[in-house]
Amino acid sequence: MRRKTEVSEDEQQAALLAARAMQQRESGATGVGARRDNDGGAASSASRVSLGAQKRRESLAPGIGKHDVGGAASAQAEALAARMARLRTENNELRTRTMQLAAESRALWTHFEQLLKSTEDSEIEDTSRPPPSLILLATAAGSASLVRRLAALGSHFLREQDEDGRTALMLAARNGRTAIVEALVGAAGPAGTAVAADLLAATDVAGRTPLMLACQEGALECVGLLLSRARALACTGVLDAQDDAEGFTALHHAAAHGRADCVRILISAGASRALEDSGGWTALNQAEFAGHQATIAAFS
Repeated sequence: MRRKTEVSEDEQQAALLAARAMQQRESGATGVGARRDNDGGAASSASRVSLGAQKRRESLAPGIGKHDVGGAASAQAEALAARMARLRTENNELRTRTMQLAAESRALWTHFEQLLKSTEDSEIEDTSRPPPSLILLATAAGSASLVRRLAALGSHFLREQDEDGRTALMLAARNGRTAIVEALVGAAGPAGTAVAADLLAATDVAGRTPLMLACQEGALECVGLLLSRARALACTGVLDAQDDAEGFTALHHAAAHGRADCVRILISAGASRALEDSGGWTALNQAEFAGHQATIAAFS
């Protein structure tokens, strides 16, 4: 009985030792876990501190952080949008201008076709002669708007001549087309000062200037406009210039054709009464020979 009791006590002691060992192991595992939790918490806290520091650095240094990168991108996007808006506006303006030019071109061509149909000139039908230029056709038809458009394209249009050496200005002056004369050499016209002076002094194959042709036909308004422009441009030689055929001045032409009003305006402008033509006659002599009484009276 005693042996059984001793064995039983030994077993109890062993079980107690085993229980203590197990308790120690569990206690050690719990300590390790606690230490791990403590380490993780410290790491998490350090991470939060680091993130806060980074945010503070970004706020203190705007050029480095994500906020500034986004701001720069936003500014670039706004600039690009503004540029695109400007380009769209310019494109719309260009499209509008192109449409206007197309409409003007169509109108110009239609006008020219009408001009060709309405112009009745036997010389145009003569294929042995070069065709008249656009500006001469427009002048013959009395289209001041078309003449103005063509003149604006270049001075070479203004200098073009027909087979008799007549420019558009000469044709306009001879036919009393004041609006075309104004369009060609007026102060607001497309011709520059030098070009306008050349046109006023230009002569046809007979040596007649635009002023002479206007006086010959009695185109009083054209005479006044030509004199005004010649005075403004200091074309002093135009008033008393003499043609090649008979040595007539503008005053001779006016007197010989009985243009009393033209005689008066020429004399008022300072035209010489004493100049003689190639036959030795003055302008008054021409009026007397032709019997133009009103014109003779204009000299007194």
